[in-house]
Amino acid sequence: MEAIQMANTKIDEIRTTFTDWLHAQNDEFKNRLTQQYNDTFNCFVRPQYDGSHQEFPGLDRKALGIEDLYSSQKDAV
Repeated sequence: MEAIQMANTKIDEIRTTFTDWLHAQNDEFKNRLTQQYNDTFNCFVRPQYDGSHQEFPGLDRKALGIEDLYSSQKDAV
């Protein structure tokens, strides 16, 4: 347990030191670093589906006891 606490303390220390160092940098450097980070790690965009246009003529909503499908259900089809 003591080793885990020491490791967590060291992690917090590293994060704090890095944050302090980063805030001390000029704006141009911070912008370049931000751009490089985003280009490297934020390059995946989860697809957004829109099924609002879909109709299901054979679906008996009354038998299911619903007025309409949820938008998430239409989006998944």
